[in-house]
Amino acid sequence: MRDYFESAVERLDVDTILEQPVGTSPVRPIQTRQPRRGMPRWIYDASAAVVVLIALIGGLGWLAATPQVEPPQQPTTTIPVTFSTPVTVTTTQPAVTNPPQEVTLRVADVVDLGANPSSDLVPTAGAVWVAVESGSGSEILRIDAANRAVTDTIPIEGLVSVLVPSGDAVWALVEDTGTVARIDVGLREVTGQIQVPRHVSADGWSVIADGALWIGHTTGLVRVDLESATVTDTLAEGSPANWVGEAAGAVWWYDSLRWRDKRLSRFDLSTGQLEVYDVACCGAFPSEEGAIVVDDELWLIHDTGRVGRFGLESRSLIDQFHVGYSIRDGVYASGAVWLPAVGKSTSLSTLLRIDVPSNELIDEIELHDMTGIVAHEGALWITGLGRLSHIDAQTGQVTGAMDLPGGVGVPLILGGEVWLPSPGAVSVIEMVP
Repeated sequence: MRDYFESAVERLDVDTILEQPVGTSPVRPIQTRQPRRGMPRWIYDASAAVVVLIALIGGLGWLAATPQVEPPQQPTTTIPVTFSTPVTVTTTQPAVTNPPQEVTLRVADVVDLGANPSSDLVPTAGAVWVAVESGSGSEILRIDAANRAVTDTIPIEGLVSVLVPSGDAVWALVEDTGTVARIDVGLREVTGQIQVPRHVSADGWSVIADGALWIGHTTGLVRVDLESATVTDTLAEGSPANWVGEAAGAVWWYDSLRWRDKRLSRFDLSTGQLEVYDVACCGAFPSEEGAIVVDDELWLIHDTGRVGRFGLESRSLIDQFHVGYSIRDGVYASGAVWLPAVGKSTSLSTLLRIDVPSNELIDEIELHDMTGIVAHEGALWITGLGRLSHIDAQTGQVTGAMDLPGGVGVPLILGGEVWLPSPGAVSVIEMVP
């Protein structure tokens, strides 16, 4: 670099630069300033002191003008202490939910019926009764509950589909002849037959209430006095009763076979007044299902999966919803409604658990093809084709199950035993601790 400047740049001396006029010199002179005389040290110190003093005065003025926020007062708790009495501290432990207890089931006995049952099992004092098929008619069998053996056979003309116990009698509903036979449980024989105005409904829905047997038929309801064994009233309002029940001081019957609006009828037991309600719920198509009494409501069941909630006090429809399954009548237990439903297969293989206040589907339990369901003391007993299941109603857990040969019907809970009708026999199941 030094060689470049020495060879490329013309050497100039200072006198030549200074003698040339301003602006013609190839090198522009550097303007310099005369150095200033420095200030005395005491001036700097005094200036700094003044600045600090002004800052202090301004800060004090700002603090005086700005409202100060007091820190929040911490709450204080005064605990009286008595040294003569010891202090006991009690802590509440969270409630521990015990798992449901498993139930072991075993067959204790099998009662031979000699024919297939045509009705459910019904209990009376010391006995179990069942109707069986016999040629063109039926037979009513009495089974001793202690000995587990058939003690009496009572022939009945016609097909008996329903047995209704009422203290000292068992009432047999003969659906194809339109008669009701009274069987005295002490004499163990038929003591009367009543002809009803119309054939009883195919499902034979009936209920004991207010000293009478109420039987659903094709156009309404028949009232049979239990003491005189006579028909004392016929409530015909034009609708068949495919469900009959008692609730809130009245007998109710439900006609779900109607198109569009369904019909719900109420007979007041104290006043004798009949009221009829057309309920706009559950779809436009007929259904063979009925209703379930749930506290102060009736849950109207439609097999398409629709459910209507009817208030017994308000006597109006208060809600309706769809469960998303094809369903059948079920039971009410432990704050929930349990409905057999058609699940993944084409059979009733799914049990739905629906919370009553919210209508929420809270559980779906896969079971065998269901044929019967009974609620008893916080548990559900469910029969299927060849299987019996025990379900804890609080948790929805299956706590016991056993396989049984053939199909089984609706279970009867008798003491600590489960009686199950099956083709040609009744199986008695014990719960082993």
